[in-house]
Amino acid sequence: MRGISIKDENSIPLVILVTVVILLGVLWVLIQLDVDIDMGQVVPFMRGEVVPDYAKEGLADAEGVTLEGMRSVEKASSKFAFDVYEELAKEEGNIVFSPYGVSTVLSMTYEGSKGDTKEEIGEAINIPREDDVRRPAMGAVYNKINREDAGYDIETLNSVWIRENYEPFSDFIDVIERFYVGQVNSVDLEDDPENTRASMNEKVKDITGDIIEELFPRGSVADKTTMMLANAVHFDGNWEIEFNKEHTEKEDFHITEEETLEVAMMQGEGEYGYYENEEAQILELSYEDKNASMLVILPKEGNLASLENELDFEKMNEWKEGIEEEKVRVYLPRFKIGMRHKMSDHLKNLGVLLAFDREEADFSNIFEQEEENLFLDEIIHGAFISVNEKEAEILEETEEEETEEEKEEDMMVFRADNPFIFTVIEKEGGNIILMGRVQNPLE
Repeated sequence: MRGISIKDENSIPLVILVTVVILLGVLWVLIQLDVDIDMGQVVPFMRGEVVPDYAKEGLADAEGVTLEGMRSVEKASSKFAFDVYEELAKEEGNIVFSPYGVSTVLSMTYEGSKGDTKEEIGEAINIPREDDVRRPAMGAVYNKINREDAGYDIETLNSVWIRENYEPFSDFIDVIERFYVGQVNSVDLEDDPENTRASMNEKVKDITGDIIEELFPRGSVADKTTMMLANAVHFDGNWEIEFNKEHTEKEDFHITEEETLEVAMMQGEGEYGYYENEEAQILELSYEDKNASMLVILPKEGNLASLENELDFEKMNEWKEGIEEEKVRVYLPRFKIGMRHKMSDHLKNLGVLLAFDREEADFSNIFEQEEENLFLDEIIHGAFISVNEKEAEILEETEEEETEEEKEEDMMVFRADNPFIFTVIEKEGGNIILMGRVQNPLE
C-alpha cells in the first residue's frame, strides 16, 4: 500500500480537503468557546455569556467594556494573587491582602507611566495593554465587586498622593477618577510631613466613612517623599448559612505540633461546597445572595508549608472545579485580621523596579518631567476581614437530639483546628477579592 504523497497529483485534492476540514473544526471550537487571545493569554468563556448589566452601571465608567477585556483583567488579577501571596508568606503569622486591590493600584501606576517603566508594570500584572480595553474593563470589575446589592459589605479606597509642586496632568486625574473611582491628591510633604500624614489618614477616614483608619503608619511619609499610591479593601458579609452563636465553643487550635491555644470555634452543618484530595480539604462558604464565597483550604496533617509551596493559580482552579454540594459538619474559628503592607520591596522582587528608581522612573503621563524626576516612593496596601457567626437565630432543639458522633456519621467533617489558607472570591468572574492565611486566630 502506498502512503499519500503531495507529489502524487491524485492525492492533492484529498490533502486540501483534509486541511479544510481540520481548519473548519478548529474554527467551530473557537466560535463555541468565544476564545479571546490577549497578550499571550487565552481567555475562554461560554458562548452566549455577556457582561452583566450591573458591571456596566455604577460609580466607575465601563462604557465600551467587552467580555474579553473584563475576563482578561479578572484572570490577570487572580494569577497575580499567588505571586503576591508567595512574597507575603515569607514572613510568619497571619496574612490578609486583596489581589484585586493590589492589581488595581498597580494598574493606576501603569496609567501614569511610560517606556520601560510601563513595560515592567505591565509584565508583572499582565493586564491588557490597550487603553480602550483595559480602562472600561477595570471600571466594570470595580462596579461588580463594589455594587450595593452584592450581599456583602465592602469599602474600597484607591488614591494617589503627590508632592504639591508636581502638578499632575488633568488627563491622568480624569482617568483615575473615571475608571478607578480614585482620588489624586496634591499634598505638602516638605514643611511638616508628620502632620501631613495625619491629614492623609483623616481624608482616608472621611472617604471610607470612618471604616479605614491609620492607613499610613507613622514614618511612612517623609520630607523627601514625592509620590505614594494607596489602596485599601475592607470586607464583611453575612453567610448564606449562618453559624449559631449558641453552638460556638472553646476548642484547641494547633498552631504547631508543640503549640496549642484555645479559640472560639464556630460550629454548623448544612449543604456546602466541598472538595477533598490527598493534599487538602476545601470548603466553600457562600455569602448572602451567593455573589461571593469564601474558600477555606485546610492542609492534610497540618502541613501548611508544603501546601503553600505547591499551590498556584492552575491548581486552585483545578480544585475549584472539583467542588460539589455535600452535607458537611463545619468547625471554623472566629478570626479578624487587618493588615497594612508596604509593597515596594515585594513588588521589586516581582520585577517592578524602575517605578521606584529616583533616576530611572518614567511617570511622564502624570507630570512633565524636565528638571525634576517623579518616582514612586511607596505603595501602601491595607486589607481587613472579620469572620464570625453573624447573629444567627437560635433554633428550637428537638427533644431527641442526636449526639455529635451520630451527626457526623452521615456527613463530611471539616475541622479547621490548624493553620489554613482562605480566599474570598467574586463568583461571577472568579476574581479574588481577598486572600490570606490564618496561623493564629487570636492575633
